[in-house]
Amino acid sequence: MIREPAGELSLLPPSLDPPPADLVVHVPLHPDLALFGYIKNGIPGTAMPAQSGKLTDEEIWHVINYIKTFAEPVQ
Repeated sequence: MIREPAGELSLLPPSLDPPPADLVVHVPLHPDLALFGYIKNGIPGTAMPAQSGKLTDEEIWHVINYIKTFAEPVQ
């Protein structure tokens, strides 16, 4: 945890520039294949590194299935 200047606690290190996207908001906006590409190849200009060589394709699909559970249910 990181103490923000205003005293709030954050899980994000201040060195991430730009800050990571809110997965609750962004995951539902992208098709699964796009999420796969973001994880496997990274996202240029962000702190999201490529995971190819670190995760197998099957592990990436497990990550996608897991982060999809963060989304708020559609009402």
